Amino acid sequence: LINGIRSCDKRRGETSTWTEKKASKERGLPYSEANHRAVVALRCAENQRPYNMVEDRLYKVEVEMLRPGTTPPKPATVSRDVQRLFIDMAVLVAQYFMVRPFLSIFKISSFLTSDCGHPVFI
Repeated sequence: LINGIRSCDKRRGETSTWTEKKASKERGLPYSEANHRAVVALRCAENQRPYNMVEDRLYKVEVEMLRPGTTPPKPATVSRDVQRLFIDMAVLVAQYFMVRPFLSIFKISSFLTSDCGHPVFI
């Protein structure tokens, strides 16, 4: 089983084994400005939070408490990051459906049929 995992990781270009990844997850994610910006952008996008949440006094206290000396990103930076996130994800979604044309047509056609299987005319 482990040899199969290593073989699969090698084919996918993974450099570390699953046990090393598990150990690094237990230690937590390393801090970087890019990771911080990504988490803030994902939080805003996923939870429909305003970009200026990074200006919130208590958010700044939380960041300072967790990592002293860290400056949160500006709202304009968060806005750009969220826009970039949506643009990049749109490309990935389009690529996903290009690879699976039959699947996407099947799913769309299943939405356009009634409960009895008869086509729905829109």
